[in-house]
Amino acid sequence: DYRRDLVTLMELSYQSGDRGLFLDLADEMLDKSSLAKQEKVVSQMLEHLRVIGAGSLQVEGSSKSPIDLQTLSKAIALFQKTASGSSKQYIDVGKELYALLKVCSGGREGTDRKPFKKEMELLSILSERALPRYMLEALQLWCPYREDPAHSLQFVQQSLSRGAKMDCNSDMSGSFFRIVHSRDSTKHGDSNTGSSNVSNGSIWGEVMKGAAKVEK
Repeated sequence: DYRRDLVTLMELSYQSGDRGLFLDLADEMLDKSSLAKQEKVVSQMLEHLRVIGAGSLQVEGSSKSPIDLQTLSKAIALFQKTASGSSKQYIDVGKELYALLKVCSGGREGTDRKPFKKEMELLSILSERALPRYMLEALQLWCPYREDPAHSLQFVQQSLSRGAKMDCNSDMSGSFFRIVHSRDSTKHGDSNTGSSNVSNGSIWGEVMKGAAKVEK
């Protein structure tokens, strides 16, 4: 019987620069439990997928180059598919999405700047393409480094509205708990603060509890 060597075909397609074929083969590979359970295979696939995802943002060269939405959407879908099957122990989707945000900023972090246009464009895409729990996990990592994370609330609203339409409330509830727990565990001695501090990212704990107050 004819049997395709998906691992070799993925590597050849990547090395030849055929991103579309690589993404299709990676999608097929994740459906094969025998391959999806192999750490070496999945790790190599994810390494290439990160490069393709970052490249789709069109950060190099002219900042006016549009994001390759088709490629980026497929990359996001594959990150999420990896996390939903036999390979879930090899990936943290929230961190993968945060890494894409860092690509948009050129790796520059700090509270002394406002988001770049590409970061805002990517947030808009993530609110439409990523599952709400992954969107929120990425924002939890991203917002503490921004001068004023309140502007990202619009994308949270879009993401949660989309999640409600997808009827994934139970999925989001678990995410909310993890985010609140993670945020609270890093605050230690800050439990006496009465209102949310938008500038240091603690607003997300308040958002999850329904107690956030954002000045307009």
